[in-house]
Amino acid sequence: MAEIITSVDSEDSEYAISFLTSLYEDLDTVQAKIDDVSIFHGSRGDYAQELTESCNDVPEYLMYYINYDAMVRGMEINGKINEVDHDVFIINAQYF
Repeated sequence: MAEIITSVDSEDSEYAISFLTSLYEDLDTVQAKIDDVSIFHGSRGDYAQELTESCNDVPEYLMYYINYDAMVRGMEINGKINEVDHDVFIINAQYF
């Protein structure tokens, strides 16, 4: 474990290790999956908004009616995102 932690070069990698060690006991698996973990920095609503706007052209007049916080609650319940620190999320967490 110490070897894995000392080999990472960013705080995001530390978040990834923390998340993966909660799922796997095998350290080789943890080390192999570190680069597969996607991390988002920002609020839940920010993530939902960024995801929505990157996938769709949302007309400006509709943007004020979208409840991004409600959208992301469903993502959390389904395991699609997982908060590992304040405003730091693992994206597509259900695939691990």
